[in-house]
Amino acid sequence: LSYSLGAGARIYGSYTEGFENGGSPPSTALNFGEVFPSLSSKQKELGIKTQQSNWNASLAVYRIDQGAGYVNNANFYVQDGDTRYQGVEVNASWRPFTGLSLGGSARYQTAKFRNTAPATAGKNVPGTPRTQAAIYGSYFLPNLPGLNLNAQVRYTGAGYVLPNNLLKLPSATTLDIGAGYRFEVDKHVIAIRGAIKNMTNETYWNVSSSLNAGDPRTYQLTLEFIY
Repeated sequence: LSYSLGAGARIYGSYTEGFENGGSPPSTALNFGEVFPSLSSKQKELGIKTQQSNWNASLAVYRIDQGAGYVNNANFYVQDGDTRYQGVEVNASWRPFTGLSLGGSARYQTAKFRNTAPATAGKNVPGTPRTQAAIYGSYFLPNLPGLNLNAQVRYTGAGYVLPNNLLKLPSATTLDIGAGYRFEVDKHVIAIRGAIKNMTNETYWNVSSSLNAGDPRTYQLTLEFIY
């Protein structure tokens, strides 16, 4: 449901029920290869959005309840209890003048196990840091049509690896910069893009269903033909 407040602003609310992937045991679990059914989920969200001539913003609060799947202390993957994610998220972008676009986002979220075995009940869900934020900018040079410069700083707060929260990972901040150039050759558009990911060579970890080292400083160059 949504309701217009006028002047480009709108409030909304939503409720969703669905099914999520039930997960599967990792290769290190004793029941690796076992097949698990889907998990049910419920999501509630309330927010406000505004769209103006040169800026837009949104603010949302949400709660997500879904079944929990994790590797327990006996090294078995189990479906047990549920998880609750709840938080607030804000996004905004601004175009102060032609060619320049600035933006940012931030999220604060708690994610807890509920109704599970004592070793995990009330613990933080792995791979879900409480705080995340990003700021970014993009600029098209007026004297060089087709040339774009961009940069992004991303912050990820501290988080946990194991369901019992015995291992905690530190926060990390990464910087990406890049440039792109589009031009035409014989009525075909060619786009060249270059980027330096993690420019400061920050050491960090990625956590999802497994623990992986974050990419070091990485150089990328792509060439695209658009017919």
